[in-house]
Amino acid sequence: MIKMVKILIEKNVRVNAKDHRTEATPLIAALLSPYYEYEILEMLLNAGAAVDYVNKRTDDSALLLAAQRITADSGADALKLLLRHDANINMTDRKGQTALHKMAEKKYIFAARALLEHGARADIPNKQGKTALTIWPELNQTILSTTQSSLQSSVPLSMDET
Repeated sequence: MIKMVKILIEKNVRVNAKDHRTEATPLIAALLSPYYEYEILEMLLNAGAAVDYVNKRTDDSALLLAAQRITADSGADALKLLLRHDANINMTDRKGQTALHKMAEKKYIFAARALLEHGARADIPNKQGKTALTIWPELNQTILSTTQSSLQSSVPLSMDET
């Protein structure tokens, strides 16, 4: 599959073309695929795939799909790749929901933690006025632990490190 995508990109295929039936771009399709390949995502993004495209039919964005892949066993590699390509971590869909709102609704702790660690804001209200925190109040504990761990990693351990 990787070889085929590479050939198509070399032939200047439109990396943002939408499937007529599903409205999915190749990037969205790659994230939805059960044969998920990090290298394909990377090739598509390097070829100019729209990182912040939102599928109007499903309201899915690449960032949301990447966040849904995060589990205890699976790292946030796709999420990190999208962020390196300037994905808007706080982008909202037509209901005003961010990826963090959607992860809060599903109570996906590992995805929520990864989003928070990469700058997602929990205080953005959706069109109903709900923030990720009002949807899932326990998220506040995740925010505190994320903030504490980032503070600890930025504080010098001794005066010699300053």
